[in-house]
Amino acid sequence: MSAAEPSKLEDVAQRAGVNKVTASIVLSGGRGNTRVSEATRQRIRQAAEDLQYQPNALAQSLRRRRSHMLGLYLGNFLDTRNPFISEIISGLQLGCEENRRDFVMHGTFRGDSIDDIVAELLNGKVDGLVLHVGSDHPLQARLASSRLPVVVIANPAPGMASVTTDDVTGSWLQVKHLSERGHQRVLYAVSPFMHTSVIRRYEAFCVAAAAHGMTVSSVVTEYGLSGLNRVEQAITQKNASERPTALACWNDEIAYPMVEHMRSRGIRVPDDLAVVGYDGWTSAIPTAYRLTTINAPWAQVARTAVGLLVSNAGKPEPVDTILPVELILGDTT
Repeated sequence: MSAAEPSKLEDVAQRAGVNKVTASIVLSGGRGNTRVSEATRQRIRQAAEDLQYQPNALAQSLRRRRSHMLGLYLGNFLDTRNPFISEIISGLQLGCEENRRDFVMHGTFRGDSIDDIVAELLNGKVDGLVLHVGSDHPLQARLASSRLPVVVIANPAPGMASVTTDDVTGSWLQVKHLSERGHQRVLYAVSPFMHTSVIRRYEAFCVAAAAHGMTVSSVVTEYGLSGLNRVEQAITQKNASERPTALACWNDEIAYPMVEHMRSRGIRVPDDLAVVGYDGWTSAIPTAYRLTTINAPWAQVARTAVGLLVSNAGKPEPVDTILPVELILGDTT
């Protein structure tokens, strides 16, 4: 064995003067059916220390049927610059540290069919999975019927445990704040992706607006310049007396570009148009203004999901755990 090569179990057994099975039993912490004296155990442990032997973690997990690893699957490119993904990963790391677990982010480099993805997620590498995909994604049904413990975040799914934020209260807080500022005509920027959270936020906003005597129109807003232009047209094409005086965005990823776009078009924010977002995203580089938004604790969502996976012996109960939100006042309303 060269100095660069890692020690093997056979090397430890030979140095300790025992067979491989005996060395394996001692180093894995098991007792097995083989009686091993304490002196022999000490000799094997000393041999392992002398040779700097490291057990194969994957082989151990297969024997124990536990890997002590949790997985994360988001169903798309993991851009850690995205504030939502960054918060989720931060929460997962904290939750795993607290519960003495590691986590792995799953990709689909072996293939992107549903069968390929399911095979990758159920290959035994992880003891549980944190999942965030579209509400209509077929992966949810496949995982719901599997033995793998799964907790869905953001968008609850039938038959699965989930951790979400209080979309209904958040939307009511948006409406209450705009109403207190005197706004009666509001344009709501809706995501083109009809996830459960998107629908809940919009429907709750409309109910709250009706209760406050507000008129709500909506526009589907994709990301990019075309989406920004569509919102601008929905505002400026109306007569001055009918124009919305406030814009409610379903998340901050839409709200921030909206503020910049409107100001570049000569629409003053908040004097001509108030803008309120949702999610409470922040940037490592401070912006020139503070967005009025709803703070949703996404790191805590991920941390809570880890706790559910670890505290349950099997699959967590299919209950939606809802975390509170709060209004953050900024300069845009």
